[in-house]
Amino acid sequence: MKARTIPAITGVMGFILGVVLTPVFLAGQTPSSKIQGTLAHIAFAVHDVDKTAAAFEDIFGVEINPGFDVKGVAFPPSYGGATMNVRFAQFEANGVRFELLQPLDGPDDVRSPWKDFLEKHGEGVQHIGFYVDSTPEAREMLISKGGKWTQAAAPTMSYIDMDPVLPITFEVMEE
Repeated sequence: MKARTIPAITGVMGFILGVVLTPVFLAGQTPSSKIQGTLAHIAFAVHDVDKTAAAFEDIFGVEINPGFDVKGVAFPPSYGGATMNVRFAQFEANGVRFELLQPLDGPDDVRSPWKDFLEKHGEGVQHIGFYVDSTPEAREMLISKGGKWTQAAAPTMSYIDMDPVLPITFEVMEE
């Protein structure tokens, strides 16, 4: 984990810079075709929430509550319509909210965005969350730009995987 600490922090800072530059890039679009919102959080898919939380505590000098299990997270039909369990921790450091997500064991044929990300990329930033005025409108706009709807835990929250357009998943949610 320690060998990956510097690249992880560098990646976080790169994504934060990307979050700042994304509105500039999207500003060239027509008003109805861009995300209007604010940064909610940066989320990491990890193999061990508690181990990763300890590294973040050491680096940022923050205290992180122990991870907890969330059962039965539903996925839309575009992602198999199954449910998955995840271990979750959330904390704030330097004015940025972070999430740590560890997919829990389940049937091998049950997919999740976190499980797929870990298999394809290893541990790292899996998604960036934005607060938006309308989740359905933001979701449809991202789908129209080549995204795939991969999760909806509530009517007011959706994951949209932008691969291959962008190497990131966006979570859009209403505050």
